[in-house]
Amino acid sequence: GTKEALFEAVIARRISALNTCRCEALNEVSADAGPDAVAAILSAFVRPYLNLAAGGDDGWTSYAKLIAQISQSNRHLPLLQMHMDETAQLFITALHRALPRASRNDVVRAFLFTAALMVSVFSGVARIDGLTQGSIAGCDIEGAIKPMLSYSIAGFLEVCKPVHPSPP
Repeated sequence: GTKEALFEAVIARRISALNTCRCEALNEVSADAGPDAVAAILSAFVRPYLNLAAGGDDGWTSYAKLIAQISQSNRHLPLLQMHMDETAQLFITALHRALPRASRNDVVRAFLFTAALMVSVFSGVARIDGLTQGSIAGCDIEGAIKPMLSYSIAGFLEVCKPVHPSPP
């Protein structure tokens, strides 16, 4: 086949396994509402990706770097939509159920911010080495998971705060 077909096959094979891990993790999250539910749902989305990428399998590490690169432009958007949107919609729906007073648009926007932050953990990872004079290693993805999730959860909850109309 073509290079594009090979590229799509590479993306599809790994994303299928990742989507399965994410859906299994989401199925273990209780259907409660509120900040704790949001934290559990976001963790179910982020942790499988970062755990696979940081798990020592060079194929997953390379895949995560590839996703970080291609998700920054619209060139491969149809490919990403075809293989990622169904699972993303499951998470968006769960997040909206957890925050029923938030607008769905805010939930989608905050979810995309979280996804962008997640994939950016693999782009420019050496930058943190220089900024911390080597006290934090950019390649320490496992060390990045907890602070990245904390940051993402706080931002998600802030973006999705219900807007109360001003009194007349």
